[in-house]
Amino acid sequence: MKWHYNLLSKFKEDVYRNVINNNNKIRQKHFDFDDIDESDWWWIIHNKTNYLISTKSSFPLKIKAEPVKKYIGSEIYYVCSETTPMSFKGEKYHSFKELVNEFASLKHTEPKYFLLYKLIFLTSLLTRINVRVCSPSNFGKDSVIKIGGDLLNNCISISPSSMASVEYRLFSRVLALNEVSLISQEEHNFVRKFLLLCGEFKNLYEKSTRGSKLHGTYDIYDLKNLSLILTYNPLSYYEERNKANQFFDMVFDYAVLDRFPAFLFKGSLDMAQFDVQDRYDYEYYRKITKSIIYYQENYEKELHNYDVDWDKLNLKGRHRIVFKRIVDTIDVYSETEQEFNELVDLLHSCYKNYWYMVKKMKTVTEFVEHPQKTEKKKYKELQINDDFAVGKYVEEIDIPDIQNSPNQMVIPNMEFIRNKILELCNNDEIMIVSIMQKLGIDEKQFDEQLNYLIRKAEIFQTKPGFIKRLN
Repeated sequence: MKWHYNLLSKFKEDVYRNVINNNNKIRQKHFDFDDIDESDWWWIIHNKTNYLISTKSSFPLKIKAEPVKKYIGSEIYYVCSETTPMSFKGEKYHSFKELVNEFASLKHTEPKYFLLYKLIFLTSLLTRINVRVCSPSNFGKDSVIKIGGDLLNNCISISPSSMASVEYRLFSRVLALNEVSLISQEEHNFVRKFLLLCGEFKNLYEKSTRGSKLHGTYDIYDLKNLSLILTYNPLSYYEERNKANQFFDMVFDYAVLDRFPAFLFKGSLDMAQFDVQDRYDYEYYRKITKSIIYYQENYEKELHNYDVDWDKLNLKGRHRIVFKRIVDTIDVYSETEQEFNELVDLLHSCYKNYWYMVKKMKTVTEFVEHPQKTEKKKYKELQINDDFAVGKYVEEIDIPDIQNSPNQMVIPNMEFIRNKILELCNNDEIMIVSIMQKLGIDEKQFDEQLNYLIRKAEIFQTKPGFIKRLN
């Protein structure tokens, strides 16, 4: 198998062994040396060695002259006064369709959904997006990120234990945070603020106050090229382990959910394929890598500009922005308008099926291939498992039109909203986002009435994201 991790690791070692890029940066430091003119440095860790490189240097780079060994306190640093900028020139070895099909060409039980996920990942390389990807644990979420990281050396997937562990990786081009909802309660607010900032496509991030100086991370980060992918398992995964309260939508509030459109995928990798390793082919990986770089610089020139019925998709705000960027990648990939429409419809169904899944937090509607054709019909709900389309019929429900999603429907009667919030709260603790979904109102309107009820001591917040009615 050509995408075996051993082969990819060897390619990464061959290409990037002596290259220092933004991922190696830790933080800025100021040191004055008698024999060196520079005083402002990047502290770099490369191959487990501390380097000091001038802040005037352009990354990625190679060290040109022999570094000067310096002792600073108990630490040893190698001061690099001369470096050579490195540039990786893109070349078009593949059509975009050939590239997508060849990249991470892994055997999968649901190849069309795996193709969509690859297109989302490649979109994150071509432009900036913020998305949530929900799928079974063996779908291949991390595998695609790792392949991209080994080829380009600027993509990484982590399961963060703290905000500081996230900050270490903010110089990446693509950062995937796996199961971020499991982060500790004391770190939750720092992560939430970071997600809100990224979700708004802000360009600068100032490090969190907790632990960053201790861990030596940089003060200000430039995020203008950072794509953020949040990955986790379907709700059933947590329910089966009696940990439904750790599901992403149960941990983060509507403000975060609204900034990261979510897609629900199914299927799994054929794990037997990893038992066989092909012969190492440096040129194969080199050409794939250079083709990706080429399209990073030129993909807009390859657009077919197929028509999109945005009224039918009925997306608003940041969800539409991100969806449009993924659709552009699908446009470049598709050789015909029919192929384009089928992939866009499938992407939209993944978007809507996620919303169906979280609507009741217990069941998910039968997987809908083309929901725009069936919005007015009834579907039987299925108990979800890791394959999430197999289970026992429970009940028939009306499938809501997507326009009734929480960020697109406005209820003007404020007293009505307050009464409905109190009615839904009853005497039980309830998740704020579930109330918002049931009412179908925008975040600003909801927050106004929620804060009103809190001021009037009608309800109180039991913990982040949850409220309860006062008796």
